[in-house]
Amino acid sequence: MSARDEGAVALPNEKLLDQAIDWLLRVNDDASGNAEAACRRWRAEHPDHERAWQGVVSVGARLRGSTASMAPRAAVKVLHQASAAQGRRAAIKTLMLGGAFAVGAGAVWQGNRAWPAWNAAYRTARGETREVLLADGASIWLNTDTALDIDITQAGNTLLLRRGEILVQTGHDPAVKQPMWVHTQAGVMEPLGTRFIARVLDGGEVTRLSVLEAQVRVQGPTLPQPLELAAGQQLDFGPQASQQIENIQGDPAAWQQGMFAASRMRLDVFLKELSRYRSGVIQCDPDVAHLTVTGAFPLGDTDRVLDALPQDLPVRVQQLSRYWIRVLPKKL
Repeated sequence: MSARDEGAVALPNEKLLDQAIDWLLRVNDDASGNAEAACRRWRAEHPDHERAWQGVVSVGARLRGSTASMAPRAAVKVLHQASAAQGRRAAIKTLMLGGAFAVGAGAVWQGNRAWPAWNAAYRTARGETREVLLADGASIWLNTDTALDIDITQAGNTLLLRRGEILVQTGHDPAVKQPMWVHTQAGVMEPLGTRFIARVLDGGEVTRLSVLEAQVRVQGPTLPQPLELAAGQQLDFGPQASQQIENIQGDPAAWQQGMFAASRMRLDVFLKELSRYRSGVIQCDPDVAHLTVTGAFPLGDTDRVLDALPQDLPVRVQQLSRYWIRVLPKKL
């Protein structure tokens, strides 16, 4: 198997892809909402229907080259025009086998290079947070060093988290609330009226889902079946992840308020987390890596956080330059 094929997700059959495209065209052309209701019934009939739908609805954000920035409706128009010229199945094959997008449990790209962050529509720098409000009342907070794309259609809101971490609060008004799907390389998350955090780890291969309110449905190529997480639960999923549902430790949403909460966190892990919010490198000496840190720390002044460490731990902080910090054992 070639490197391109490793970890590939089996594609839905062409018949289902044809049906998914038909449904998307009908939903986009129908202002009454009847087509959308019928489409949801079709999607609920079988998991493969949902897989095909998720792949097609996110095609706009997944097309390469000149169509890379197309909105989903424009991308579907390309598919529709292509199918008129050469047959719909041939058009789908051309796009899918050419690597335009991968459809499956999670509609996952293969390889980090397929998820460049520099051209994402919404980005934050190190130490920066940002809120994005959607028309249906949903709120999306971007944490430090995050890259995100958002596709909005009549069918729903599709978020592509390329890098970093987001906190999502879905809208509460049923009159305007839209379905939402959050895609990462590891899979896709569907909030069920909720507040949750999605974070990309290990260069993109692993995603951490932390549910703060209500439930979130998650599926991915490495998960044997779709899972539903409830409030207070957390899951790391992807090829290198434990994939075991656990209870949330601490307050993973503290960064929204400009704070970093740690509860008996190993010092090396603490410093790795802190380094997400500042430029440069923080090195932890192995002899003090096992020490634990507990407390709430301001992310707006990481220098102050580092300076405070020797007050509570037997360590010293050595600043070799503005961008090179070492945390070492305290001298006797």
